[in-house]
Amino acid sequence: MKISINKLLFHWYTKVPVNNKSKSVQLSLMWQPMSEIGLTIDWSQGFGNIFLFNFDLFGVIRIVFHKDKECDHAGSRFQLHFFGLDFEYENKDIRHWDYVNDCWEEYPE
Repeated sequence: MKISINKLLFHWYTKVPVNNKSKSVQLSLMWQPMSEIGLTIDWSQGFGNIFLFNFDLFGVIRIVFHKDKECDHAGSRFQLHFFGLDFEYENKDIRHWDYVNDCWEEYPE
């Protein structure tokens, strides 16, 4: 029998984006039995990513930070997981990236 908990405790976001930016904060309770045990540290740069940092200590403590640009909804995200309590902050662009013209898409008003 597998028991897991996923409960949203608090969520806030900007209803009206300012300068095409949207911000959100979320706090939730997430607990799930571990199937893998180990220490993971990942620091990489991928498609659209300027920076990606992932630290996971036995699934009990996890820190994730990533920042990207020139992709859909580019921005930054910070996640902290500590003994089942999750905190997430996100600051992203609401626009999509035009890969053909290498710029943000513009929508007629």
